Amino acid sequence: MGDGNDLAPSLRLADRREIIAHSGHSPKAGLEDAVRLSEACWTVMLEDEPIALFGYTSDTMDGANVWMLGSDKIQDIKWQFLRESKTWLKTIAKDFNRLWAVADVRNTLHTKWYEWLGFVVTTTIHQGPYDLPFYHIEYIPEEE
Repeated sequence: MGDGNDLAPSLRLADRREIIAHSGHSPKAGLEDAVRLSEACWTVMLEDEPIALFGYTSDTMDGANVWMLGSDKIQDIKWQFLRESKTWLKTIAKDFNRLWAVADVRNTLHTKWYEWLGFVVTTTIHQGPYDLPFYHIEYIPEEE
C-alpha cells in the first residue's frame, strides 16, 4: 500500500473529511480500503512523490464506482491532470455501461472535477456513520 501510505499525510483537507464522513475511518485506513477494494488503481506522481490515487470497483449492474483522492500538489500540474483525467476516464469507461461516484457535498472541488469530466449529479443521499449528505454522480459513456 506504499503510495497510499505516502499520500495519506498530505491529502487535501476536503478529501480527508470525505473519507472520514464516508467510512468513519482515518484517511490512511480509507486509502488502504480504497486501494484494497479496487479492481484497478493508479498513482499520479510528481517528482517521485504520489500526489493522487484513483481507481474503480465494478458493480453488479455492468457499471463501476470510480474514485480519486489527492493532495494540494495537484494544483501544481492542474492542466496536465485535467487533460489526463479525461484520457483515463475514457480508458475505464470503455469496459462499462455506466460509471458512478459519490462525493461529499462539502468537497466542492471534487464535485467540480467530476462535472468537468462529464458526470452529472443525479441525487443527494445521506450515508456513512454520520449520515452526512453526499452527491450521487453518474457518467454514461457516449456511443462512438
